[in-house]
Amino acid sequence: FDPAGGANSWPDGQNGFLYTPPGTTLNSPLPPMQQIASDATEVLTSASFADAKTIILAARNQQNEVEQSLRAACEELNEIRKELSWRNGSLFRWFYRKRRAELAVQETETAEEVARLVAWQASTRVALTVDASPAIQKVFGELVRAFDMLRRSNAIWDVTATRGVNRLLERSNASRMIDRKVAKLDFGKSDLIDHDAQALRFENVNGDDLFFYPGISLMPREDGMFALINPNEITAAFRAVRFTEDESIPSDTQVVGVTWAKENKDGSPDKRFRDNYQIPVCLYGEILFSTDSGVAEAYQFSNSEAARAFALAFEQYRRALPTHMESRVA
Repeated sequence: FDPAGGANSWPDGQNGFLYTPPGTTLNSPLPPMQQIASDATEVLTSASFADAKTIILAARNQQNEVEQSLRAACEELNEIRKELSWRNGSLFRWFYRKRRAELAVQETETAEEVARLVAWQASTRVALTVDASPAIQKVFGELVRAFDMLRRSNAIWDVTATRGVNRLLERSNASRMIDRKVAKLDFGKSDLIDHDAQALRFENVNGDDLFFYPGISLMPREDGMFALINPNEITAAFRAVRFTEDESIPSDTQVVGVTWAKENKDGSPDKRFRDNYQIPVCLYGEILFSTDSGVAEAYQFSNSEAARAFALAFEQYRRALPTHMESRVA
């Protein structure tokens, strides 16, 4: 981790996150975009939380079965009551005495079954509780404050792919090209985690959102699968980047120069292109979250200093965590 944004602050192609191709010639084809995305949710859970995840998944499967049975029992009870109401209100209700008696018994039995399933449903709800010490709570509070500043950045993007730029072939001063999508940071909660604090939520436009709680991180998938990640296994690498911005300039960024849409090696405009125009160069901050298990999520922020401060706060928080976090399922 390099808070100064040095050469070692960002994983290179050897780690599988970003890939800058070797020197190319003028006739070389452009390299393909390299996707920045985490591995499958099933493989991201930390070993220290593997048992807790197994228990939660088993409880969820049982809960699904209970919910299906409860839905069927409620539908059956509704049909019984509809028929009983109709027969009790009929002019010929005296002819239906036997059937009305049967329906009354069925109503009582089915209502009791519904009540039993409701109680069972409540007992199958489980959540993971992490025992975070006062020291961890304190550094997490500092992380929350840094996150609150970060989420107020005028522009936030999820960086989903990148490739190196052939400056000769593409007549550009940029060293790499990226795909980015507008993303949102906010506070959120998950029913998987039993904690009073709200999580720090990083929206992920090409995968599962990333939640940070005191002592645990979570990546829940829409289909119910999830990953529980020990935060001390996560690296938040920061670097400041000079970005040629051809869209609107965020109000909280610093413009550090200008370039040309088509530029010669010496920085002068390439006069072979008509309507060549200047492009402002903005100073942005980028953060890459990564783990050895396969987490890889990159974000770009218009407020470079806020991104730097969050990365520093995250490193302090991560170092305050014990190697093994105590957790329990309740």
